[in-house]
Amino acid sequence: MADAVVVFNADGQISAVIEMGDFIEGYDNTNKPQAIIDLQQIEAVYDNLIASRYYVLGNHDVEDTTKAEFATNTGLPAGPPYYYYADVGDDVRLVMLDACFLSDDDTDPYVPGSGWATSYIPPNERTWLQNTALDTDRIVICFTHQVLYNDNPPYEIDNAAAVRTILEAAGNVAHVFSGHRHDTEHVKLNGIWYHKMEAMTEDPYPANAYARVLVYRTGGVEVIGAGGQTSYTAGVVPP
Repeated sequence: MADAVVVFNADGQISAVIEMGDFIEGYDNTNKPQAIIDLQQIEAVYDNLIASRYYVLGNHDVEDTTKAEFATNTGLPAGPPYYYYADVGDDVRLVMLDACFLSDDDTDPYVPGSGWATSYIPPNERTWLQNTALDTDRIVICFTHQVLYNDNPPYEIDNAAAVRTILEAAGNVAHVFSGHRHDTEHVKLNGIWYHKMEAMTEDPYPANAYARVLVYRTGGVEVIGAGGQTSYTAGVVPP
């Protein structure tokens, strides 16, 4: 993370940085005090960014801590809810979603020890997504930890199809970036690009994986990968 922060700060054109979940490893609900220390240590590194920084909740983040405890020890906006959006520049809206729910029920979030093999974006969040987050003329880019396109369970969000229907109907969603699987892939489904990003910790240090993403006003992106993260373009129309 420290190496990536140095690169991002030196770039001079980074508008926003998003960590897409599993900020820490966790201890399978056996060591809350150490998990909180881990959060504070990695937050101290992430906080060195010059650009605005954002967070997506991952399953490992809440193995030992609650979502509220994660927010207290990081820069995640206090909730609930823990989904939100941010406008960047004149053209782009970033939407950070929370799929850390055990069922299609807003009152059933992940809690320490609850497991990770199911994930949902529940009704209130879907309503907010449709009526608030996507109610914009901006290009929308969504971020989830769990995968939002047809992938191998249990890595895909269980009600991914319902969420994709909302995104497709809005007409302004260009991309969805996810983590969770620790590999890199990109596919286009019904007009929207879905990206899986390589995990920073997949290989031992000093190996790394992160990306800078250049967003074009036409909605395309150029992914400039580092280390294990593949570089590619998606939706970029040649001049």
